[in-house]
Amino acid sequence: MDFAEVVRKRRMVRHFKADPFARESLERILDLARRAPSAGYTQGQSFIVVTDPERRRAVADACDESFEVKLYGYPWISEAPVQIVACTSEEAYRRGHREPEELPADGSEIDWPVPYWCCNG
Repeated sequence: MDFAEVVRKRRMVRHFKADPFARESLERILDLARRAPSAGYTQGQSFIVVTDPERRRAVADACDESFEVKLYGYPWISEAPVQIVACTSEEAYRRGHREPEELPADGSEIDWPVPYWCCNG
């Protein structure tokens, strides 16, 4: 399947089966995510895999799942059998861009107009 076909066939999913998720599939997904492009190939991301039902509910609470329940009528975040929490490291990005060839001529640290580690917009 090529990328265009993937995009055309994608759909939103807000209900999940309780079936166990194949570990091999999860590892393949995470391996691809680890290879995703990053600023200066910093690779300042990590992933937390959450499968424990109590912890999945805690993640759902942190995402304010109650809003989703009001909107859609059901708790689709906590019912996902696997949650992948993507994390970024500001320090990893800053460290990767302190190399001499990355710095401005005066040696000062880069002024980040769009911080790569912050995606809450």
